[in-house]
Amino acid sequence: MPVIWFSPPTINTIALNSDEKRAQMNEESIEEMRQMYEKLGVTSSVSFVLNGPSFTRERVAESFDGVHYPAAIYNAGAQILLNALDWLMVSPNRDEEDLYLPKPGSLGIPYLGLMMICIALIGLFFFDGYLGFSYLAQFFVTNDTVSPGELYEDAFTPILKRLKISQKYEKAPQESSDNHEITEFTGRSSSSLSKRR
Repeated sequence: MPVIWFSPPTINTIALNSDEKRAQMNEESIEEMRQMYEKLGVTSSVSFVLNGPSFTRERVAESFDGVHYPAAIYNAGAQILLNALDWLMVSPNRDEEDLYLPKPGSLGIPYLGLMMICIALIGLFFFDGYLGFSYLAQFFVTNDTVSPGELYEDAFTPILKRLKISQKYEKAPQESSDNHEITEFTGRSSSSLSKRR
């Protein structure tokens, strides 16, 4: 796990707001503390040292209370830290021999591809938008079963007539009207028969 040590930034001794701070927190005292950290091996035992004086020494006059700096100064330190993350993060050591790349097509299953082609062909040639399941429903519904292929003319005849593409299905509406007339006639005959009874 990478450890980062932030060394205290440069202290603006003149800007410190009390005599006690000027006596105990001046730049000379903080520099002695930085050297003590280095002698004790703190800086050598961490992964990265963010040296505060390196990006605050030239901007010490901008420290308004002697310790804190404007946000732009801290942004510079954060940028230095982010630039160091590319070598701080542990990356796994992999040899080229251990890296296995499968050949193109080796992970494919031909039978699944053949199954998808068959399903697509069923939907195309049998005019079934449900990929053949509409034909399967005919086994369970026995009364007035209509094949999906038979519904093709009823579905596309109005569109083809509107686009004037085909004249093949112009008789379909007439047949349906004739059937309607027959049903009306049978309805009247059945009602008249019921009245006679």
